[in-house]
Amino acid sequence: ASQPCGWYIDDVEIAGGTFKPVDRSNQIADVGQFFEGTYTVRGRQKGLYAYRVRGLYPPDGEYEGPPSNIRVVDVTSGANPPAPPGGNPPRTDPAPPPTDPQACPFAPKFRTAKAIRRGRGLAFDFSTFTGQPARIDVFQASRGTRVFRARRVARFAGRTKAFAWNGRSRRRLTSGFYFARFMTGDAEDNDIRRVTLQRSKGRFRIVRPHYRRSTCGVLRTFKLSSPAFGGRNRKRLGVAYRLGAEARVSVVVRRGKKVIRRFKARNRSAAVVHRLSLRPRGLPRGLYRVTVTVAAAGRTTRSPLYSRKL
Repeated sequence: ASQPCGWYIDDVEIAGGTFKPVDRSNQIADVGQFFEGTYTVRGRQKGLYAYRVRGLYPPDGEYEGPPSNIRVVDVTSGANPPAPPGGNPPRTDPAPPPTDPQACPFAPKFRTAKAIRRGRGLAFDFSTFTGQPARIDVFQASRGTRVFRARRVARFAGRTKAFAWNGRSRRRLTSGFYFARFMTGDAEDNDIRRVTLQRSKGRFRIVRPHYRRSTCGVLRTFKLSSPAFGGRNRKRLGVAYRLGAEARVSVVVRRGKKVIRRFKARNRSAAVVHRLSLRPRGLPRGLYRVTVTVAAAGRTTRSPLYSRKL
């Protein structure tokens, strides 16, 4: 890190799908260094509890980064949970939280999911926490200077370990923008990741993302409609996000350091997909950065995504 950064741990419990921050007043990292913090779990019955970690900048926590994957701590020393009525044996893990319409459905299932350039194709490296198989699809979003609705060009179902794709398809693959989609779980409870790609001179390369994976933070989902926009058919760029709690949200579009469009900050409700669009007319070609800023409960979350104007 080139600037002082701090770290904190979210509380080791899930209450209605929401993590609660614990005290972080003395957990500050020096420039470019890592530290180990020791946290004591008190007042808990025996059982399994979840926690996750976020980065802070500056150390006093004005801005926070995305949360880490959910980790688990096992409380082994403490009181046993009280025996339920009816003489059934006591639980050794906490009772499930009550049903909450705002409860987060985005618990991570992928330990890792990434695409790696290999020859004229790609290597797909992934692993899951659950041991469930994964499905990987490759979609094409543009051809030359024409942007269109994503078309699937390759599909690999029921995969349980990393594998390589030679880059061949029944469809004729051309230069343009693509993305690989990793998916595991079922229709009600899944984890989806995307890797943005560009194909040129018969080879793929990894480019900046147009999609942010879903999380349990205040910014639940955030994505752009495509890794490319504009082109011969003047395709608009769509922006969509959903919140986990009511918050004040602003969206800024930049090309390099220049601000191209600043959407007015508004108070937005939770559990609703909010949509915006950017018209390509009059915009120069190049890479555009769309940054959403979410302010809620005294904290600010910023997240950038990217799309190229053709």
